[in-house]
Amino acid sequence: MATYYNNLGNRTTVRDIKAIDNNVGSLSTPANSNILTISNNVGKIKVLEDSRVQLIENNVRKIEVHDGSKISKITNNVGRIILYGVVEVGRVENCSLGKIIRREANPATRSANNGNVHVPPPPAPAVTTAYRDNSSSATRPTNNLVVPLPRPLPPALTTATATQKSSNSSEELESVGDLEANECPICLSNRRNTALGCGHLCCSRCAGEIGTCHICREPITARIKLYL
Repeated sequence: MATYYNNLGNRTTVRDIKAIDNNVGSLSTPANSNILTISNNVGKIKVLEDSRVQLIENNVRKIEVHDGSKISKITNNVGRIILYGVVEVGRVENCSLGKIIRREANPATRSANNGNVHVPPPPAPAVTTAYRDNSSSATRPTNNLVVPLPRPLPPALTTATATQKSSNSSEELESVGDLEANECPICLSNRRNTALGCGHLCCSRCAGEIGTCHICREPITARIKLYL
């Protein structure tokens, strides 16, 4: 197993690494690496996908661990450890002064070593739903779902319309009042069109059938036809 001590910066192709200690440069390990210890890092270390790291300790600067990897223990971290994608972490101790950050994995940077190329899943099929608008029914994708607007309310009555309706109602009431005022008080069906000698009114039919006034009881001396 290889050991990297006081590394000034390179890219290793060795997958079995015993220790990376006192790194001051930039070191990148291949995918599917097996690393026992990373310690005292003051530079930048990039651990690519699907690797195994037993211990990260005393990190001062920056370590990147990429998707599919597993870290058994992190201790005494005062720098930044960035976990891309799904990275399993076992125990974390004494890391309050540093940061452990999780970020989404970038498929474009997924390593192609030993065929582990990330293939994004196919897009989900569009879901359709049926809806009915104001004019017809159709089936469209949910993305283009159109919610029908509520039907317009009838226009509000204008002052002129309200006045006209009020006037019509008054005329109807007046017409009913006129009919009642001109109604024969005896039969309650015909119009009052005959004046009796005493001055009271009734219809011509009732005037011919009575001998005394139906109101004042005076004998009927005359029957006068009225043309109203």
